[in-house]
Amino acid sequence: MTDTCHSGAKAAGRRRSTSLHRRRRLWLRVHRWLGLVAGALLVVISLSGSALVYLKEIDAWLNPRLLRVDPPENGMAAYRSMSELVAAAQAASPADARLGFAYYPRQANEALVFYASGKREDGRRADTTNIYVNPYTGQVTGTRLYDGGDSLLHGSAIAFLFKLHPSLLLGSTGSSIVGGLGLLFILSMLTGLILWWPITGKWRLGFLTKGHASAVRVNHDLHWLIGFYALPLLLAVLVSGVYLNLGAQFRWIVERFSPLTPLPNLRATAPAGGAAISIEQALDSVRHAFPDGRLDTFSLPSLGKGIYPYALSQRVPAGCCFVGRRTILLDRYSGKIMQLGDPFQGSGGDLFIQWQLPVHCGYAFGELGRIMIFLAGIGCTLLYATGVLRWLQKRRARSRAAIRLAGTT
Repeated sequence: MTDTCHSGAKAAGRRRSTSLHRRRRLWLRVHRWLGLVAGALLVVISLSGSALVYLKEIDAWLNPRLLRVDPPENGMAAYRSMSELVAAAQAASPADARLGFAYYPRQANEALVFYASGKREDGRRADTTNIYVNPYTGQVTGTRLYDGGDSLLHGSAIAFLFKLHPSLLLGSTGSSIVGGLGLLFILSMLTGLILWWPITGKWRLGFLTKGHASAVRVNHDLHWLIGFYALPLLLAVLVSGVYLNLGAQFRWIVERFSPLTPLPNLRATAPAGGAAISIEQALDSVRHAFPDGRLDTFSLPSLGKGIYPYALSQRVPAGCCFVGRRTILLDRYSGKIMQLGDPFQGSGGDLFIQWQLPVHCGYAFGELGRIMIFLAGIGCTLLYATGVLRWLQKRRARSRAAIRLAGTT
């Protein structure tokens, strides 16, 4: 009886092992072809994303004459009024262009960067010009063509990267493609985790490389280990990237689990006989509401809407290691906040959405976060390179085996 039970257990173990290996071969095929199909494009997206993590540093290195200024001893406290700086930028803008978005200086030796865009009657994208203003003197340090509209190569290197990274230079269609590629690569990462999982129960082998191994084995171990240790970071980057490219679909899924604050479609109405507040007063309102925040970007009110959009970076809660991003929509007539996007206020779904951009860009964890996102792009490239090399090694091995088999028959 004991022998019969023992034989039955061994047979069941063999069947289970055979089933596990069969499923493993299926997941291996899925993983291989997902990686080969989506991986090459993901390399382009990943490397351009790594570059964009340091876009301001790269831009300053390429254009020091435009971006660098000499600060006085009292630094940012000596800034001219924002109204004066805006007027200087408007005067230097092309005749048919209107000021909109602006980057506020992060350091004392940086210029204020404005974006001015025109409007085309033929429906094509208009050119965008950068105007650089010294915040201490109010003088324009220079201008440049930032984006040549529908021309891919007419404009700055940073604008080219911003077209390449989220859409592969294919506009809105490319944005959907990149979002789909992100979903495929998430699936590829998860199938890779299934393949990494030691079916023999020897967990130690899954965390280390094999000593004194061949080049083939070293490449195999590198692919496994990079994928395993980088998995949480890569999944965070991929999920946030899917949100940024497929926002409506992403929000629909999140709403199945938690309610979301509707996207703003606001319009400020001028009171009878009332005048708009100045940009100085608007900025003072934001600083008064969030004295610990650092102004990152702002925009002048778009025609007809009458809203000042601001974005602030702030450690939230105070003293925490997390750097959140507050978005503020301010009524240009009353100076009141019409809508606030806060990384620590709202439903669970709101909080999840609010953190996607800070996580994707890396500043959610300060300078360490930017380094991590930069390395994530490099990690995707290494995963693809070691994966392709592994595939080629297996093809060569199968080819040699077929030749030897043919020689024995």
